[in-house]
Amino acid sequence: MTDRPTYAFAVPATLAVAVATIFMLTAARTVVFIDSGEFSTVAWTLGIPHPTGYPLYTMLSWIAAHLPLPAEPVFMLNLLSSAFSVAAVVLMYGFLHNLVLTRLAAPAKPTPATRNRGFAPAAGACFGAATLAFSGTFWSGSTAAEVYPLHALFLVVLCRLFVGAFMPEGTIRGARAVPEGRKAVLFAFTVGLSFTNHLSTLYLAPALLFTYFRIHGTSRWSVRTLVRLTPAFLLGLTPYLFLPIRASSAPIMNWGNTVGWEAIIRHLSGRQYSVWIFSSAGTAVRQLGYFFSHLGAEFFYLPLACALWGMKVLFTRDRTLFYFFLLLFAGCLFFAVNYDINDIDSYFLLAYTAVAAAAGIGAYSLFSSFSRTIRKVAVAVAILFLALQVTMRFPEVDQSDLRVVEQYTRSILGSVEEGSVVLSYQWDYFVSASYYLQIVEGFRPDVVVVDKELLRRSWYLGYLRQRFPRIMERAEGAAAAYLTELRKFENSLPYDPAVIEAKYARFIAALLGAGEAGHSYVTAEIEPQYTSGYLRIPHGLTFRLVRPGNDPEWKEVPVVIDSPPPVNRYITGITMLAARAELNNALYLEREGRNPEAEKAARRALSIRPDLGEAGTLLGRLGK
Repeated sequence: MTDRPTYAFAVPATLAVAVATIFMLTAARTVVFIDSGEFSTVAWTLGIPHPTGYPLYTMLSWIAAHLPLPAEPVFMLNLLSSAFSVAAVVLMYGFLHNLVLTRLAAPAKPTPATRNRGFAPAAGACFGAATLAFSGTFWSGSTAAEVYPLHALFLVVLCRLFVGAFMPEGTIRGARAVPEGRKAVLFAFTVGLSFTNHLSTLYLAPALLFTYFRIHGTSRWSVRTLVRLTPAFLLGLTPYLFLPIRASSAPIMNWGNTVGWEAIIRHLSGRQYSVWIFSSAGTAVRQLGYFFSHLGAEFFYLPLACALWGMKVLFTRDRTLFYFFLLLFAGCLFFAVNYDINDIDSYFLLAYTAVAAAAGIGAYSLFSSFSRTIRKVAVAVAILFLALQVTMRFPEVDQSDLRVVEQYTRSILGSVEEGSVVLSYQWDYFVSASYYLQIVEGFRPDVVVVDKELLRRSWYLGYLRQRFPRIMERAEGAAAAYLTELRKFENSLPYDPAVIEAKYARFIAALLGAGEAGHSYVTAEIEPQYTSGYLRIPHGLTFRLVRPGNDPEWKEVPVVIDSPPPVNRYITGITMLAARAELNNALYLEREGRNPEAEKAARRALSIRPDLGEAGTLLGRLGK
């Protein structure tokens, strides 16, 4: 294969530059939805994020956030995600290129396949890697601070290491082929390391175990070989030591307060999420339906045809690889569809990686069978397809100008009095971003943002005591009574749910009454039973809580946020919240007989969401 070097550097280098450029163009410049604000704050403060702790990502992101470069920390962290994703794409190219050359290359005889050996493996590998790069979930993940880009990188690395260590070229099923020692040790270490980034590394297990035992048999020797790799695997898990060590110094972001075995195990295992795992057959059916209904759009369809062809090729030429990729796909689906969460897309990453790999193998098979003339046409078609895919998907994933989350959060924080309490559980839109703005940027750190659902965790009360000691001192009696009952629940002791809920409600009431000068606010989703005894007065994006008999004066707090195209459910959700907040203002003003001001608020609601029919109806009633 003397012509292999012709493509060995040029193709992956060109691919890396192209993907890196596109990913940097679409990377977010500030905080965005879901966990972006939390992870960015954890990185800056070297804290501990939500379960399962993600210690490897935390340490790497701390380094990135503190690089001496003229950029905001959150932008540096968003670029770190892009860098992980680019690395995954380049390594995917290398994995497929090596796989084709060592296990699937055509026999040496004068055919188009042998004449194009240098070209076809490179073209197929490039197509497979680009298929992964520009798939919807993978590309979206590259734009913001998250653990999934690093997870995707680990998935590709582990597949490559496994094939190199346990599937040497020429391996025959059932033969006692000795795994390559150093590669096997490196693989075991990397598996452990990958777990310290994300527990869904487990999704690889069906494919890895089945393939290993298919090749090496189920003898004592093959089992002992795996057991001997245990020390390397355990060494890879050592980043988990970060959690108790760092928690003992009480960082400001100290989710779970992982000091002591009980707290550590609870955090590492994600016990609070266990109720959503394998919860019902209905969940599995729903999530599976979601996956297949979105699979075509995920890849723009053409790569799926190549993937099916690639699986046919594998079935014919290398049955072991066929089962390997099939189980990567099926194993991922088995675990992921049994997880009952809305943000499920990233849990399908392994399945998407398997599809992209099969598409690359299918493309290789097709390219290797073409004559030189047809090959040029095929290359042009592939390039045009990828260009079309990038062009059409760009607006969907582009977050470079997405500032609506920052605007939304600044609007809430900036609209309230000093020392006010704001009760919310808008984690995806407000609470997570508030950490970054308050702690890292220092914007309105006096505002006491309380996550209603996190109050159900004992460690969160410690966080509130550390950040807002004066507020917690005023609510200490209710906090202590509630904490006593809450610890019974957390430690699996006998407890009365009604007692816990009652003391939980009293503690919330105490917090709402503990704001400076009694100033307290709630966002719209907070249930009425937690604000009994108060009037709710619309106040920008929140409601101001006022005791009956006190001055219920309405204050104009215009909601000023962008109205980006509703390309995903998060943009749809936040813009609808903002528009409805303005509608609430308009409805309140209408009841007060202040029609000109009601009209202004209704028009602001429509400027955010022109499809908000209730605002149009209100304008009709006002004769406008």
